[in-house]
Amino acid sequence: MRPEVRVYGCEVDTAAPLAAAFAAGGPVPFQRIATFVDGIGSPQVLQEMWTPASRLLAGSLVVTLPEVAGAIRHVAQHAAVIAEGAGGAAVAAGLKGLAGPGRYVAVVSGGNIDPDVLATILRGEIP
Repeated sequence: MRPEVRVYGCEVDTAAPLAAAFAAGGPVPFQRIATFVDGIGSPQVLQEMWTPASRLLAGSLVVTLPEVAGAIRHVAQHAAVIAEGAGGAAVAAGLKGLAGPGRYVAVVSGGNIDPDVLATILRGEIP
């Protein structure tokens, strides 16, 4: 990878143990709240994951549930892609410009989203 490339993790504010670990300088407990963004977030980053993550990542970008829902709606309407919450978080961070100026690549993971949750999001609501 080129040295000017920065790689970030993306999390939702209701489940952001990686951001908490970066802020504390190591893994700390995080009070996760269960939401429709169910593919990311845990109560704490495992030490086995923190060691490489702290070396390889530039940080964690944290977005809100409304931003994730908006990003899921955006990629469905403009790219004909169905994203689950985890992929929506990466898109939301890019749309919000959290990593600063420049080009973005977002990993838009899976279409493993409950159809009723997706329908709610496409109606402009937050599940």
